Amino acid sequence: MSTYRSNDGKSFFEVEKTDFCDANGSKTFGFRFRVESRGFAGYLSDVWFYNEDLSKFISNIADLTSGKAKAAKLRAMSDFTLAVIPTDSIGHFSAKFSLANATDENSADLTVRIETHLLDEFATELKSVLVHVNT
Repeated sequence: MSTYRSNDGKSFFEVEKTDFCDANGSKTFGFRFRVESRGFAGYLSDVWFYNEDLSKFISNIADLTSGKAKAAKLRAMSDFTLAVIPTDSIGHFSAKFSLANATDENSADLTVRIETHLLDEFATELKSVLVHVNT
């Protein structure tokens, strides 16, 4: 499990790859996310992404940190969306996690402010998951 913490220490997110499936040539990855922001917290296990969606998100993060894109978004098969946008021109980003349960009875939008190096580390972690499975 990896933890990515904001500079002010008041928010963070944790991510852990929990599973992998290669059914009929369509690779999918299971993750667990925990997000805490200024006293509010959310947790989702069994968050599944398609290989192609993770690859596109990683590419979009590179474009975002280099100034070529204005946002990067990652949607799970259900219950989870991560949207990353710059908050200034010096390398600060806002990562908004939208978490919901399967029945939408409970949901939360939590924001973690992160810097370029943490965003790059997160993208590198996701890339290592893909490289490990795709080799």
